[in-house]
Amino acid sequence: MDLFSFLRGEQKSKTIAKNRLKLILVHDKGGGYSTQVLEKLKIEMLAVITKYLEVDEEQVEIKMIKMKKNEQNETETALVANVPIKRMK
Repeated sequence: MDLFSFLRGEQKSKTIAKNRLKLILVHDKGGGYSTQVLEKLKIEMLAVITKYLEVDEEQVEIKMIKMKKNEQNETETALVANVPIKRMK
């Protein structure tokens, strides 16, 4: 990519395809939930949590992961939330 295409924000098709593939892989890994659903879930969870705790909202991470359920390689989806707490209210 040359400097001018970088400054104009242009991307090569290789880069675009790579980013699309990453998006598909993240989507599959996350149990099929869209980023919009996860963002809405994050907002609603924070609304409840912040009634009782002061949290660092910029550092909150919420994601869906697939976990091995048993020895037959069955999986289940889990919600993982990392909510840094500053103090109790």
